[in-house]
Amino acid sequence: SDALDAASLAAAINAHTTLSKIVVASSATNVVTVTSLTKGVVGNFIPISSADATIVASGAFLTGGTGGSTTSALQIRG
Repeated sequence: SDALDAASLAAAINAHTTLSKIVVASSATNVVTVTSLTKGVVGNFIPISSADATIVASGAFLTGGTGGSTTSALQIRG
């Protein structure tokens, strides 16, 4: 199911040796939200891509980080 796939993707991101030091992922239904662990605009430069055509990111980079007080995030739909 899409919900299980989303949960699996979030778990894989969180378990990845390198990615888990940069971002944290969570899932709800068929959506995975990837959030930068670094607050501010620097997270807006973290790219997201997939070679799988069934995975659609809401943008090419994380967005929403501003001024050091908020984190950048992006949603992935499967």
